[in-house]
Amino acid sequence: MSRPDDAGPQRHASIVRVTGGDHLRVPYQDVSTMADAFDHTGDRALACAGRVGAVAVSPDLLASAAFSPGTALVAEAATGALAAALTAWAAAITAHAATVRHVVAELERADALVHDRILVEERLVASLYGREWVPPDVRPTELQVPMSSAAPTGLDSLVDHAGQMSELSGPGSPDNKGTVEVQTLTGTDGRRRHVVYLPGMDDLTPFSVDSDVRDVGAAVSLEAGVPTAYGAGALEAMHQAGIRSGEPVLLVGHSQGGMQALQLASAGSPYDVTQVVTLGSPAVPGTLPPGLGVLSLEHQGDPVPLVDAGAEAGSMVSPHHVTVTFDSGTSPSVADNHGFPHYSAGAVAAEQSTDPVVQEALIGLDPFLGQPGDEVRSTVFQITRG
Repeated sequence: MSRPDDAGPQRHASIVRVTGGDHLRVPYQDVSTMADAFDHTGDRALACAGRVGAVAVSPDLLASAAFSPGTALVAEAATGALAAALTAWAAAITAHAATVRHVVAELERADALVHDRILVEERLVASLYGREWVPPDVRPTELQVPMSSAAPTGLDSLVDHAGQMSELSGPGSPDNKGTVEVQTLTGTDGRRRHVVYLPGMDDLTPFSVDSDVRDVGAAVSLEAGVPTAYGAGALEAMHQAGIRSGEPVLLVGHSQGGMQALQLASAGSPYDVTQVVTLGSPAVPGTLPPGLGVLSLEHQGDPVPLVDAGAEAGSMVSPHHVTVTFDSGTSPSVADNHGFPHYSAGAVAAEQSTDPVVQEALIGLDPFLGQPGDEVRSTVFQITRG
């Protein structure tokens, strides 16, 4: 949630893991399903033991015993031993299933207690800040970044554009805090689609009380599932930009901006948000609507995406939410590891990936990429606390 640092050499990244699509992380329900499979296997073993026992007392086998008593004894001993082994194995695997279910139940209970406690604490802290309900002031500006007039060409282009927007309100430009950008692409057929760029935290001072909407209080509120002035301002910026109902919208957010994008997408809005890209963003409480595509990039050396203790486990898990974790080396500080040089490298690695899950997520971004003849219009808005 801290500000990115664009300093440093060009980086190269390799993908560490991909979750999403058919590779969703294994939830507790899947472990319980595995326990059910254990039970099923144990039942089959008991059934086999019964059939083996039936062979041992088969009239045909007993009738032949008089002709070869020695062979009959060996056969009886073998079938008896097999039936006993199958019965013992069935009992053991059924016991394992019971143990798995018990452990899962205890873990779920502990998770629920911890999650509920954290959420209570976060909501308490959010209420102490208590400024998110105040309607924000939103105004268009004359500000632009170098990529404002250029249509996106791919994931790496979207990430670089988000980096320029983040730098617009960087430490050297305090007057630009709270700026977001709405970019509108109009095709030759007159159809429009929109990309909204949401930068991360401007103000890292925990007890700051000023006009900044991207501050620590807003971050805690997002973690607690509380609507923010930043989110309300982003919706108002979309309104002022003239986005109409039914026109597809892509939200691109870094850090706190990605958290805000997820909250807006999960809470619903008058706008047709069809895709979200997050960069180094923790999860937030909420449920993703069906069909919403989310592509999350997470640098393995970046601790910020891990700060999502208030988000309910699995709340942002969806077949359409793909998380690409990548390794682009480690920088000396948290801010550097959270910065755009790493995420630009991660975007390039994702673009070059042959993983079908990643490729499907990238295809979801295609409608928002530039096409021949597109008209590009962009407005940078500034959101401040009312």
